Amino acid sequence: MPLLQPKRWKYLKAFRGRNRGKSIRGNKLAFGEFGVRANGNGRMTSRQIEAIRVLIRRRVGDKAKMWTRVFPDLPITKHPLEARMGKGKGAVERYEARIKRGQVLFEVAGVPSQQAKNALSKVRHKISIPVSVITLKSGEGKPWQ
Repeated sequence: MPLLQPKRWKYLKAFRGRNRGKSIRGNKLAFGEFGVRANGNGRMTSRQIEAIRVLIRRRVGDKAKMWTRVFPDLPITKHPLEARMGKGKGAVERYEARIKRGQVLFEVAGVPSQQAKNALSKVRHKISIPVSVITLKSGEGKPWQ
């Protein structure tokens, strides 16, 4: 499966900006029974998102329903090696997603509780952002009706 990136964009290159504060939207479970919530700010590359998707899918199986709640829409540019300084901004190398504290990253439904928690707890080894596993029963979120 190809890596995630925008189909179209208004501007090809963007400022990186600052990533501070907590998530206002997307901080509760919206679809599934279990989820992974970010406990800090940072960025995730499209490769990390794909690696986590594969990891969760392998652990919960094909019958489970899974949702990815983040999308890499921030273009990261880079100059080629041994290029001199200046000459404008470099070419787009990859896309990343901005992650805010409290944001739900992935959700899972249709699997036993222990299996889901097992799978989602492995996510912390794939990214540098501190994460925690949340459940619908613990009052961490309510799915849309």
